[in-house]
Formats: sequence, structure tokens, C-alpha cells
Amino acid sequence: MKKSNLEFLFSLIIVVFPILNRYSAPFFDFITLSEFLLLILYPLFLIFIFKTNLKFIYIPFLILSIYIFINLIINLNETDDFNDLIGTSLRLFFLYFSISILSIIFFNIESSIKILIFISFFISVYGIFQYLFSFSDIYLSTYIPFLKIMGQFDIDKIVLEQSFYGIAFRSRSFLNEPAHFATYLLLPLVIVLFNRRYRNIKFSLIFSMGIFTSLSSTGIILLVLIWFLYLIKLLKNLRVFLITMFLCFSILILTYSLGLIDYFIERTFYGPINNLSDLLNNSRFYQILEVNYFSSFINSLFGHGLEEIIFYLPGYFKILYSFGILGFLIFTIILIFQHFNVKGYRKIISLVFIILNIGTEILLGSFTLFYLPFIISKESKPK
Repeated sequence: MKKSNLEFLFSLIIVVFPILNRYSAPFFDFITLSEFLLLILYPLFLIFIFKTNLKFIYIPFLILSIYIFINLIINLNETDDFNDLIGTSLRLFFLYFSISILSIIFFNIESSIKILIFISFFISVYGIFQYLFSFSDIYLSTYIPFLKIMGQFDIDKIVLEQSFYGIAFRSRSFLNEPAHFATYLLLPLVIVLFNRRYRNIKFSLIFSMGIFTSLSSTGIILLVLIWFLYLIKLLKNLRVFLITMFLCFSILILTYSLGLIDYFIERTFYGPINNLSDLLNNSRFYQILEVNYFSSFINSLFGHGLEEIIFYLPGYFKILYSFGILGFLIFTIILIFQHFNVKGYRKIISLVFIILNIGTEILLGSFTLFYLPFIISKESKPK
């Protein structure tokens, strides 16, 4: 198969990976559809690499994938859930290993951006319609027809049950959670604002509306940050700046009048905020203070492994708990190294990815394979 065809297939898989990750593979219920599609193409990728002797490996993520595997071996005797530890660790190893050996060769960033913008436009519009229809008690499905749902939970039923209890509707389009919907759209939003070749204000407004309808705290904070960085760029063009400020001010008034700002504050914080202690105790991050990260010398160095936990830990704290001090240092050093070795809009994507992991744990999930190739891959003409 030609390299151009392999590039298209790999790029397509990267763009749809978080969307298809909520469906199970045919014949194999223990892996997701997105993982299955990548796995069946692996032989073609490897054959091409060995036949052409193209061996461009992204060393930082290869080191990280090796550490994840070593961490699995170390924690095998420590875990109470053998199957969960192995499954979750191997899944994460597979993601970072794929990034390290496939992204540089097969990820075509120009093709990926075109596919991403098209898909993002479609899921944004669908998510906006979900939000609008919810005011009439009509709840559009979050699933792609005829695909088998991964796991035991039917999100459509959960959304319907929440409506009975008066819980505010949050768009998720075709993704598993509202936060995932926002996380997905943040990437194309950066591209259509900061990449001169693909800059498109109409798309940026549609993507922003989609993010807003998710009512994701982290998503909305980053939405504001991205637009703020864009407005700084527009200071050279006073007319465009004033028009953009007028639109932003109009949207702010609209959201306030609809009570969405109050909802955002109430959802993020559950009580009065007078100091740092209140900030932690009244937010969903209060559990980071209650976790014993260093229960033993081995746990301090290598963590507790990637097994399921009953409490919520955002990205960097989850890394510290699961991979220990050594793993935390490897993750953070790689992220910092990567951030300072990219330029232009890719640096902003890197910044978004770093900040996302304060409130989410996408470093340990499918969004890793979605974001990182866009950061480490170069275009034919640098931006």
C-alpha cells in the first residue's frame, strides 16, 4: 500500500479515535472499536516501515511507554485487581507506543486538519441542536446507530433520567461526556484561530458554541483563555478587535441573562470560597488531599499502578498516585520538553493539553492519541 494511503488511514483513525472509543470492537468486547481499527492496520504500518527502512521514532514517548510497561511489572504483586491493572496499563502502553513509532511517519497533519475541521463542524452543530432541543424536552441520541456500546451504561437513558430530576442538560454530541465534547473541540478551535492556512472565524464561533453548550468547567475556562490569546494577536488590527470584543460582550450578556454563569459557578464550586482550603474543599478536587500517595517506599517511587480507584483524581495527581514520583517526573519533563520545542499554533495546542490535565486525566486516555500527534508532527510549511 502507498504511503499516502497509510497516512490517510492513520490520520483518520487519530481524528475519530475519541469518538469511536465508546464502542466495542466486533468479536472482542474487551477492546474499543478505535483500538481495533488501529490494531488491524498495524501490520500494514510495520511492513511499510521495515520495507522502506523508515524508522523515525519519537524517543520521549518511547521512553514513557517503556516506563508504563515496567510500572505494570512492578505493581503486579501489589494490586488487588490483576485484570484491571493489566488491561488499563497495556492500553496506555499501546497508545504511547503507537505515538512514538507511527506518528512521525504516518501522521499527515494537513490531511488530519481537514478531516478534523469537517468532523468537528458536524459534531458541533449536532451538539448545539441537542442543547436547543433539550428546552423542549427532546433529547437527541448521543450514539452513532448500529455500533455496539462499550460497557454496561447507556448514556441516553442516563440523560433522560437526569432530566426527570431537573438536572441541567449538557451537550455531549457523539462523545461519552460533556467534558469530552469540549475537550475534542478545543483542538480544532485553536487551529482555526491560530493557523493562518486554516483560519476561519465562522468555524471558530461554531466550535465555541459547541464547547459552551457542554457546560464543562475546564472547557469553558480554556475557551476563554484561547479567545483571550487570540484577542491579543488582534490588537494590531483595531477594527477586528473591536468587532470581536462586541461579540464577546454580547455573548457574556446573553449567558448571564440565561443564568448559565451562575450554573457554571455552582457546578464547579459547592460552597463559599474564602481561601485556598475552601477552594479545594468545595470543589470536585477535594479528594486530592485525602489520598495517601506515598504508602510505602515502592509506592512513592513507582506508584500504585493503573488500577480503578473509587475517588476522582485529576491528571497530574492521578499520575503521581499511579506512577509515583519517578513516573510523575518522566511525564512532566516530557510535557515541558515538548512544549518548548514547538512553535506557533502547536505551542498553543500544547498549552491547552497541559492545562487540560489539571482538571481532567486525558494524559491517561484516548485523547492522548488525539492531541499529541498534532503537537509533535510538523507541516510541510511551518506555521
